[in-house]
Amino acid sequence: MNVWLYAAASAMASQDETLSLAYRSGFIWRSFYNQAGSAIACVREIRPGDELVLGYRRRGAVKLLARFRVGRPDNPIAESSVFGEIPFVWNDEFRQRGYDNDPKLGVLVGVFVEEAEPLSGVVPYRNQNSVSRMAAPVGSGSQRIAAGSPVLSRSDAPGAELDTTPAAAGRFNTGPGDGLHVGIDVGGRQEKGFDLCVTEWQKGLLKSVRWQRLRHAILMPPTSSLRSLVRDGGLSSVAAATYASASATAAALWHVIQPLGATGVYIDSPSAFSRNCRGHGRLCEKRSLTGVSFQSTPSIACGNEHGGDWGWLLYGMVAFSACLHQGQLTGVQWVQDLEKGTFTRCDSAGIVLRECFPTATISVLRSHKREADAGRSLSGHDSLREVQAVLGYLKYGVKGVKRPNDALYDRADSLVAALTALPYVADNFQEQSNWPISGGRWAGIAGEEQIEGLFTCVL
Repeated sequence: MNVWLYAAASAMASQDETLSLAYRSGFIWRSFYNQAGSAIACVREIRPGDELVLGYRRRGAVKLLARFRVGRPDNPIAESSVFGEIPFVWNDEFRQRGYDNDPKLGVLVGVFVEEAEPLSGVVPYRNQNSVSRMAAPVGSGSQRIAAGSPVLSRSDAPGAELDTTPAAAGRFNTGPGDGLHVGIDVGGRQEKGFDLCVTEWQKGLLKSVRWQRLRHAILMPPTSSLRSLVRDGGLSSVAAATYASASATAAALWHVIQPLGATGVYIDSPSAFSRNCRGHGRLCEKRSLTGVSFQSTPSIACGNEHGGDWGWLLYGMVAFSACLHQGQLTGVQWVQDLEKGTFTRCDSAGIVLRECFPTATISVLRSHKREADAGRSLSGHDSLREVQAVLGYLKYGVKGVKRPNDALYDRADSLVAALTALPYVADNFQEQSNWPISGGRWAGIAGEEQIEGLFTCVL
């Protein structure tokens, strides 16, 4: 018996969709031939009775999802006893997620799998092939991992790597690495748009930094026209009213981000509306941090209209969608992103994608006495006014420094957003997901706090 690792990637379905399709259909999609008409590496060697470990590839590692026993499909292709044509009833679901016909066989095919078993853990992955041979696994159930494969992160709960669900909320040490990371400060006015801070890091120090302001491609409808739709939970109606702006703005933003080859994008905006039945505000906003006045994100579940002008947060949700869908945002995807949120899919984007709140980031760094450490990461750029503003934030708090209606502080905030990358570029910082200790002012259906999302700080 051989053990195979199938490393799915974010070019098609998300990790949740990939696993769900395998469970429900009994097939893991994989073309047998490549575009040149040659068999893809390893596919001829897979046999009935082998084990296939399904994982999701990201940033040089594979997050393990489940193990399957390879079976015999009812109608195998001539070339293999384990590859079969995916049944017609499942074709639409596979195609909607970007899966296509085998270039030589002309139909959707995949490996037939059965006897699924949940699996967790993360293994390094430098192989360029989607299918590769593994050493025999050890253990059982959620504890099964590949023998001889170093585990980078491990938990009994699915989604161990950089998991930010309530059960795993806390601290994550993600390890150092050079790279380019982008912080985004979001505004609601067209002339404000997005302030992007493009940072390049080397050995935990800021190597270069630049800013770019990107106007929103098409303006959103005024908040006043959306309040009643959000009050009534009509997110499909919100999507219809805002899609023209969302699709154009997402395409324009991704057009700027994609050529950068960024490792991470950190967005200063809620990633979804609140599901709080008790009033407005998300669960992660129901806490107290020194010097922080938490925004109260409009709720679709409390039956009350949210006052003020909160149209800017829709642009923030567009930014998340732009990264998830690589700028190609369809009407169906926009509805789904508003209804299901983007938080649980952030790690499927192929990049680090996080929601952040710069004022909270500064507060957490100050409360953990990390001001000097964060300041040292910016050394060499002290002459820049934006860096001086951030150093002032660290010393005196945001409220003691920031002045309203000054574009300097928009750029400073985008730099603080980019500091969310510190756990990825320096070995002495950690990621912290900020759920409150108790949710006394938040009431919702279990699991909907994950749809709302949460902001990430560093310490």
